[in-house]
Amino acid sequence: MLKSYILLFKVGLFLVLGNVFNLEAFAGTASYKGGPCIEQFVLDLLSERILDKKVSIELAFDSGMEKVNSRLHNIKDVSLEKFDPKYGGFTVKLLYDDGSNELISGRYFLFAEVPVAARYIRFNDIIQQADISTVSVRLDRLKRGIIADIEEVIGRKAKKQIAPGNMFNASDLITPPVINVNDPVNIIYSSGAINLKTTGIALGT
Repeated sequence: MLKSYILLFKVGLFLVLGNVFNLEAFAGTASYKGGPCIEQFVLDLLSERILDKKVSIELAFDSGMEKVNSRLHNIKDVSLEKFDPKYGGFTVKLLYDDGSNELISGRYFLFAEVPVAARYIRFNDIIQQADISTVSVRLDRLKRGIIADIEEVIGRKAKKQIAPGNMFNASDLITPPVINVNDPVNIIYSSGAINLKTTGIALGT
């Protein structure tokens, strides 16, 4: 008798979880079975089209979401009908279990973790990993010249003082020279069978 109750409990739990979390994504279509959040399924569909996986996505739906939210458990499929990367627009088609459908539109915004100075960086400092923090910034609001990739900042030399919290502008950083003025250098001359080597002092970078 106890085994029968346990079996019935497992079957019931499987049916409940299956009803809530059954999502099958393929080729711009998601099979939606009464899940808790339509926004997540739209995010999944957009993520398939956005190649940069370092960014995060936020959605802003147009009007009509109140009606959609009232019929969440009647949605059968969600498909991406329009994707506009130039203006950040999208339209998705909702198919309900009674055969009716509905289009909802909105905009998406891309955010990235942009490097900022974690400490006061002085002129001529070589920037290290520990000198950098990040902040989440909407990419369409990022000013021209601002560096969005932390790897493009590490190892660069500051051409000016940079205050904590400030973003890094490409014009404020340079790649440090391999050889500095007055560094000892090896001088090698090679021509045919003649090979000469001596040391000297660098007169420039």
